[in-house]
Amino acid sequence: MAIKELKSSYRVTVISTEPIQGTKRWRRSFKILKDAQLWEAESSVDILKGRTPKLGAASKAQVRTLRDLRNEVFEMRWQGTKAEDSQLQYTKFIMDTFSPSKLITDIDQTCVDILVRKCKAVGNGNATINRKLTALSVMLKFAVERGYITSIPVIKKMRENNELHVWFTEDEKSKMVNILNNNGKSHISGLILFLCDTGLRVSEALRLKWEDCIDNNITVWKTKNDKPRTIPQTQQVVDILDTLSKDVRGPFYDISYSETRHAWDKMRNAMDKADVEGWTIHGCRHTFCSNLVQQNVPIQVVASLAGHSDIRMTMRYAHLNTSVLEEAIQKLNERD
Repeated sequence: MAIKELKSSYRVTVISTEPIQGTKRWRRSFKILKDAQLWEAESSVDILKGRTPKLGAASKAQVRTLRDLRNEVFEMRWQGTKAEDSQLQYTKFIMDTFSPSKLITDIDQTCVDILVRKCKAVGNGNATINRKLTALSVMLKFAVERGYITSIPVIKKMRENNELHVWFTEDEKSKMVNILNNNGKSHISGLILFLCDTGLRVSEALRLKWEDCIDNNITVWKTKNDKPRTIPQTQQVVDILDTLSKDVRGPFYDISYSETRHAWDKMRNAMDKADVEGWTIHGCRHTFCSNLVQQNVPIQVVASLAGHSDIRMTMRYAHLNTSVLEEAIQKLNERD
């Protein structure tokens, strides 16, 4: 139990430690010291009797909206990190699902189910659903740690198929381009082809500056594993960059992540791929790796171009190089 005097109020923190449920913490702020002392005493009795301390309607410090919580967590946890862009998108989706003004005290198990259903309705795979569930979990746990709420609903992750790697054929890429162009999204179709020939993640491509695209190379400085990598430009990449305006900071600086996702989802629906697991924009990266392996590029080189920190990530594409397998079996045919 503790009362801390702040500039214009008194903050009370009460703690309960139980063998099974672990440590729980509640907080309230009061303008008058006597009110703070009274609530501390009442809460001590509640905890001894196994009851939850009363937060009270007058404790406006405890009433927070989903937007308030997202902003606070973003500032404390995500801002300036590699996860900044993705968490902005995940939490925006969460707020759009429930309303930014929804009180966090009203987020219950039903809300979690609604979020999962909404994710599935827009075509998210299990991996993407899990990332959005994680974002929600991080925010709610943050709220519990600070006494804004007392508990969180059970957030059960979806089962992911880590071996599923959807990659696109030349025919599929041609259809993508035609649909995007017909939808007035030729700048997005150029981005898609760029991703397929560079293996960049969407966020990496959108952050590129023109000075990162020189000497027929693409250099990515801010990467997932904190190791910069350079990818030589294919002729298709050179042609794409030549068509883009040099008046903006980077080749894709005038394209937002949300616009890209919206255009992708609309194009995927037009191709009747909405229900195909793994048919996401990340498939462009899988396409890059798959094409390299099928052209007999050594796995170590593919790993370097893709920026894989663990060779096991790249080995998932090894089975696509059937020529190596055929050569191996041919060795048996050549036995004396």
